[in-house]
Amino acid sequence: QNVLVDTGIGSKEIDQDKENLGLVPRLARVLGVSEFLWQDFLRLQHQTLFPLLADVESVKEPRDRRELAAEISEEIQGCADRNSRVECLNTFKDREMFVADMRHIVWPGREFGEFSSELGDVAECVVAEALEICCQEVGGKLGVDPPGEVAIVGLGKFGGRELGFASDIELVCIYDDARTEEWTDAVAGSVTASEFYRRVVERLLGTIRSHRAGVFELDLRLRPHGRAGPLASSLQAFASYYQHDGPAWPFERQSLVKLRAVAGSQELGERLESLRDEWIYSDNSFDIAAMRAMRDRQVRQLVRAGTFNAKLSPGGLVDSEYLVQGWQLEHGHRFPGVRTTNTLEAIDALHEVGVLDDRSWSSLREAYVFQRRLIDALRVVRGDARDLTVPPRDAAEFIFLARRLDLGGSHEGLAEAIDRHAGLVEELSARRDPSGT
Repeated sequence: QNVLVDTGIGSKEIDQDKENLGLVPRLARVLGVSEFLWQDFLRLQHQTLFPLLADVESVKEPRDRRELAAEISEEIQGCADRNSRVECLNTFKDREMFVADMRHIVWPGREFGEFSSELGDVAECVVAEALEICCQEVGGKLGVDPPGEVAIVGLGKFGGRELGFASDIELVCIYDDARTEEWTDAVAGSVTASEFYRRVVERLLGTIRSHRAGVFELDLRLRPHGRAGPLASSLQAFASYYQHDGPAWPFERQSLVKLRAVAGSQELGERLESLRDEWIYSDNSFDIAAMRAMRDRQVRQLVRAGTFNAKLSPGGLVDSEYLVQGWQLEHGHRFPGVRTTNTLEAIDALHEVGVLDDRSWSSLREAYVFQRRLIDALRVVRGDARDLTVPPRDAAEFIFLARRLDLGGSHEGLAEAIDRHAGLVEELSARRDPSGT
């Protein structure tokens, strides 16, 4: 309370709290666990947060995507210019993400996956609205209609509906170039379709703001040819790159396991998902050696010696994800049910078709859920999406992490859980690839 008054924030609300004596304790509960949330609160959220905390039950149940989409669309329609549209969109994003974060802290016992689903709904609404805004603005500026259908596909955690605290947003923008020549002729060659959608994506990057590195930051690196490629890809170029005889690296083709249409044309999005199945779920042998080489490089280059990185160390989250994706790629042509972008759903599907026995299924499922929760806990405490190195086991931060994971503040309990789950994942990896190459 004293800190809030000293900063000039909330003195009016605190004075009015005589009839709602729980405001300050609830505020301490939400903000006391995280430097990340505290900085967001100081920066922009206190006007919204005080009334929510005064009536915390009003946000206990999340709203569905249709309700969120209708609200942001209505708010945007009331804006007179680009600056107000951008401000409105980002205010909506920040508010709804903060409410989801707060809900996750105040009611921590909810079913695993609900938090990710809430964040995913907000992210999809924001990306879809931003795409529509940018297409209209570019078309209006050039005096032309958009050149055909466009879709945005999510990849990584975004594609898998697995967003957590401080996640980035991996996506690719793809447009249908079937009739672009006709469109170019119709606009007298004043602009090409590729130039139109390049401007759209450039504007998109400037429309959705990220207040710190890696947190709701748009990541387009998985587009064809990566940073060297165009910001928006034509359907023909996307297909040429990712089809069986295309130049995509094995890890890039593997990333398509997570491809999911999230915004833009529903018809084009469904077509892209169908093409994904055709490209990666075939009876071609899965290159496990290439996947193992990629993991070895990640460990050598990105993990500090003598530390455990919850995402990248052997037995960490990436090993779990690569295990599952490898099995999906190997068996997806025979079992369509395993062609899901969500890792936990894939683990269950692989068990249902007999790829995973009961023990392996149970162990991998438990390890994956623990790894996701560990990473969320690290991020909410630190507010840094990139630093996923677990603190030394004799550090106060390690004990605080154990409390955040509801392990009773026992560093022994957290240490045992990390070692046990990492060991089980490494064991499964060794059985999957006995050569270790």
